[in-house]
Amino acid sequence: MEATFLGLFFFSIFNLRAQADILVVGKLLDANSGQPIANVSVNPVGFPETTYAFSDALGEFYLYLDKLPTQVLFSSLQYNALVNYAPPKEGVWTIYLEAKNHHLGEAEVTAYQIDSKQLTTPTQVSVITARDLQRSDGSDL
Repeated sequence: MEATFLGLFFFSIFNLRAQADILVVGKLLDANSGQPIANVSVNPVGFPETTYAFSDALGEFYLYLDKLPTQVLFSSLQYNALVNYAPPKEGVWTIYLEAKNHHLGEAEVTAYQIDSKQLTTPTQVSVITARDLQRSDGSDL
């Protein structure tokens, strides 16, 4: 009984890994500067939520898929989201993302002054004298 259970367990793990046997390697670059983009979420559309990747500091990502072509969503806070099809062949997939334009609206700041007596709170006061600043070797701070 245990041998059957272990056999089914290992078969299911092997079967899950065998389904996602296509490795897609890609690089994410800024469309304007050509610089790599880190921390971009790479999510295949229609796959389980556990199938995803993030770009590293060099803009590179590695994603396992079970079929091609597959739509992939690239998203980041600083860049416009993009959905693109994974290439149907081997090689490095280069994606260029456009930076978002963040424009803040005009802000009006109004300050008020209130004429009131400031509260005083007792605190501990320490006095440092010249003698306290002298070092044992005769120099001082």
